[in-house]
Amino acid sequence: VPPADGRWRDAIAANPDRFIRRELRAHYDAARGAVAAYVGADGDAAARGVVIVESVTMGVNAVLRSLRLDAHDVVLQTSFVYNMVRASLMFVATRWNATVHTVPLPFPGVDDDTIVALVRDALRELVAANRTLRVAVFDHISSVPAVVFPVRRLVDAVRAAAPDALVLVDGAHAPGQGP
Repeated sequence: VPPADGRWRDAIAANPDRFIRRELRAHYDAARGAVAAYVGADGDAAARGVVIVESVTMGVNAVLRSLRLDAHDVVLQTSFVYNMVRASLMFVATRWNATVHTVPLPFPGVDDDTIVALVRDALRELVAANRTLRVAVFDHISSVPAVVFPVRRLVDAVRAAAPDALVLVDGAHAPGQGP
């Protein structure tokens, strides 16, 4: 890391104006492409959808606060959602008079199959009640308690029940933690 850090500092210091105006964007795009490949977001369109932000809090708030909801809309979370994300969801739902639906997860003893089954049950209830799921928010690895979520299976469950719903995955703890 120190040698790379020095190279970056030297490149910027050599001509800051040129670096910021002409070179920085290409480096940013290369970093987004590397992140997209790392997280499995294949293709140019997927890479363009990868955004690098200063913090997960900033990114989550940017997504959630961009939503326009109404009184029939539901945002879904689990009981393990990170507190900042829960607060943002509550703010957005209150702002638009929408509903936050929390899927209670048992602890200890939670496993992938239980998480998926409980989320599917909640999705069935929302569909049966003629509610519109607008966004489902899941942790990739929850903070408290530390549980790895079966993200692919959860995204598939949401897509099957509510194809137009957004899925937001808080992946702050995930990079470098798995295969």
